Amino acid sequence: MMDDLMTADEVAAYLKINLKSVYHFANHGDIPATRIGNKWLFPKRIIDEWIFDSAKKNVRSATLDYRDILLSIGSNDPFWEILSNELIRKPYDTVVPYASVGSAEGLRALGAGKALLAGIHLYDPATDSYNRPFLPQHLSGRRVTLIHLFNRRQGLMVRGGNPKSIRSVKDLTRSDVSLVNRRQGTGTRQLLDFYLTNEGFASDAVRGYDHEVDTHFELALSILEGKGDAGIGIEIAARYSGLDFIPLKEESYDIVLLNEYLNLKPVQVMLDFVKSQRFRKIMEGLPGYDISDRCSSLWEGTVGV
Repeated sequence: MMDDLMTADEVAAYLKINLKSVYHFANHGDIPATRIGNKWLFPKRIIDEWIFDSAKKNVRSATLDYRDILLSIGSNDPFWEILSNELIRKPYDTVVPYASVGSAEGLRALGAGKALLAGIHLYDPATDSYNRPFLPQHLSGRRVTLIHLFNRRQGLMVRGGNPKSIRSVKDLTRSDVSLVNRRQGTGTRQLLDFYLTNEGFASDAVRGYDHEVDTHFELALSILEGKGDAGIGIEIAARYSGLDFIPLKEESYDIVLLNEYLNLKPVQVMLDFVKSQRFRKIMEGLPGYDISDRCSSLWEGTVGV
């Protein structure tokens, strides 16, 4: 590794710049370097990576218009993969990158300006409602629109034939049952916590409560592989994975947008597609969804504190 270290003179020759510039870049943290005593040293491998990354940042696509990108974030659902596959085609020509980070993180990222919209499904027991009560946590003072996409069924996933006779959330507290859980901040994790609290149990009463996965299908696969006996997830993941499914709740899956983004082309393209017969045909063929009220506006206004 020491053979990979370059002196300032060697870096100047390697980059074909003067020595003064090398010291300037190093002192301002613009070039990867480390200082040992009064001597600057530069790892050649990281210098090469820095050159490559800098070059990539300067690439300009001849065809990709960033106004055609629907940058989205939030709760995990196969809907986003469907949307991505459909909107990339003509006549939409829209790119849909989506980060499945959970509902709460989606709201946080939206408030920080890191996405155009967030997909969320957060249940509030106090009002027996979804999503709107959580907007003030990250979007206080912002003008937003909350739009309903679909209802979907959440429930317990268990192995085919239900060998451990799991019937309810209460059964997850049995000593012979182990859980596969979703990550903190997901609406599904929050729903599980609600049911446990409602039954009078703390999370430490559940074996495997800290066994976390990122997506519904990852949860289903973990159960199939015997890494756990049960978990809460959406019906489509259970059915498509050959698991048994015990329904618990039908939930509202919505999107929230800042009003300043509402009229952007990719947002309007998405809403047009969700209203289309093509979308209706796709979703009606999937288990666990109700799209009868799709694209209905739930609330619009300035979020209070």
